[in-house]
Amino acid sequence: MIVPGCANLLLGWQTDNSESNDTGNDTGYLTFTSTAPFSIAKYSSDASYGWDGTLEYSVDDGNTWTAWPLASSTTPIQSGANDTILFRGTGNTRICGNSISSRWSITPSGSNKVAASGNIETLLDYTVVKNGGHPAMATYCYYGMFQDCTSLTTPPKLPATTLTGSCYAYMFSNCTSLTTPPELPATTLASYCYYGMFQGCASLEVYTDGNLPEWGIPSHDVAVQIGTSALENMFAKIKQGTAGTNVDITPSLAVGGRVVLHTVNNPV
Repeated sequence: MIVPGCANLLLGWQTDNSESNDTGNDTGYLTFTSTAPFSIAKYSSDASYGWDGTLEYSVDDGNTWTAWPLASSTTPIQSGANDTILFRGTGNTRICGNSISSRWSITPSGSNKVAASGNIETLLDYTVVKNGGHPAMATYCYYGMFQDCTSLTTPPKLPATTLTGSCYAYMFSNCTSLTTPPELPATTLASYCYYGMFQGCASLEVYTDGNLPEWGIPSHDVAVQIGTSALENMFAKIKQGTAGTNVDITPSLAVGGRVVLHTVNNPV
């Protein structure tokens, strides 16, 4: 649906990256991969800013799994021989908390990039996901999770249909290599659930018209549910048009508006 006054607003993307997001439902884990060794760690091991169940990882394609206690999560996990790290969880309602200290750190080799694939919900409870369900999310569930991960090129799948307050806030903030936004299928939103989600994503560019594939969120009376707070600063400080001016953009997605997103050829 395009609302009056937003007739020229479309939201889509155009990129040379041919990868698509894995559904994650078959694998039961979240995957990070690169073309060279890399590592992943938590910025802080504070219990207030991490998972409330268990997480484990594998560096040998899921043949063996190792517990990842939050208390030792600041020690980097090194990728395996195939330059891949898998993660899955059980009994979690959150992975992060209400702080920049919640974020994960991805450290690549040199200027190499890292791609994520699979279902982010497998971090909460992969057994629920494999049975076709959606694990419950606490507020701030993935708050700032990939903030400042400048090597991340593709996001995981975010298939949740019911969101919680600030659950995706700042999730990809300053991910300057991100070239494709994740699909956002949720029909039940919450205050600030998308707040600052793509802030500073310099490899995305906003246009006010175009014929690119539409991308956005279902309209579904979202404005009645939460007004515009869920979308505030969602695309703040990313480039607009070919002029390359950094602007704050709050498109009227809550009532069906769209903008055009595509990859910047020479990201700042």
